[in-house]
Amino acid sequence: MNKLLLSIFVILITFNFSYAEGILLGIAEDPSDWTPSPLISKTEPRVRILFHKEKDKWIALDSNDKQKDLALERVGWTIAFDGNNLGSLTTVDNIRLRHPDCGSCFSRDKIFRVENINKFPRLGNKSKRFSEWMGIPQNRPVVLVNAPNYKDKEKWKQFNPDKNILSRIFPKLKDAMGETYHCNGPLNWDAAKFIPTIKDVELYRSYKNINGKVLISAGISKRHLENCDGPVGPGSYPIWFYLGQDIKFVGYELDLLDVGDYDSDGKVEFIFHYSGYNSDGYTLFDNDFEQRYDYKWGYH
Repeated sequence: MNKLLLSIFVILITFNFSYAEGILLGIAEDPSDWTPSPLISKTEPRVRILFHKEKDKWIALDSNDKQKDLALERVGWTIAFDGNNLGSLTTVDNIRLRHPDCGSCFSRDKIFRVENINKFPRLGNKSKRFSEWMGIPQNRPVVLVNAPNYKDKEKWKQFNPDKNILSRIFPKLKDAMGETYHCNGPLNWDAAKFIPTIKDVELYRSYKNINGKVLISAGISKRHLENCDGPVGPGSYPIWFYLGQDIKFVGYELDLLDVGDYDSDGKVEFIFHYSGYNSDGYTLFDNDFEQRYDYKWGYH
């Protein structure tokens, strides 16, 4: 067998073996100051394996019990971004946990080594998004799927909506913000409480698909958040809504990573980066935002 045929054979074996486990979703992560294991450096990128499609639902692989019966020793991945295939990479499971007896540490510390490091996706992060407790990554996280399912058939794209859309979502936005504060002036919290009007809020990021459906985030206007020593309530985080036939609340503390039909069922899924108080992770939603799946971890 010549070298070319051998290489093709190895690639096919890798991907067929991975796909036999069912659909897996992972994330390629830039390193941060936190090192989950003494066997990986702070400068070495890594992969987290987050979700597994079981029959008609997704499972968050956030514990050893959920991962142990899957063949994750060697997995071949398609790098998915914005409806495109950015290449492939392979992960191996050879990084020892820093705290093997700490069950609650598993989701934070369980990472996989990238075998062909030259294929790791480095897309940059000029807008300084996807911040975590341990800092802001130099390169944005990128979605991985163990099958060639990367297309966004609905073609979700960022856009600048008409300001009238803020009027549509404001009643639900106001309810979602709850008790609201501003940080302009002394940090006297009772005095800083206020009832927001539509002039006190603004749109953050907005996306639209070819069918006219909208995914939108909003919150307190940034002028109310000057000189804040950290978040001062739900209104200071992005609050997301899905505008289909009606307006649906999606969640707090999220930043959209990617959209794609990762399980090849004809409907797209949405993957968000999540960061909150003492908590980071990733969140997966189905096509109509009825089902939510979280892979999260804490630091203390």
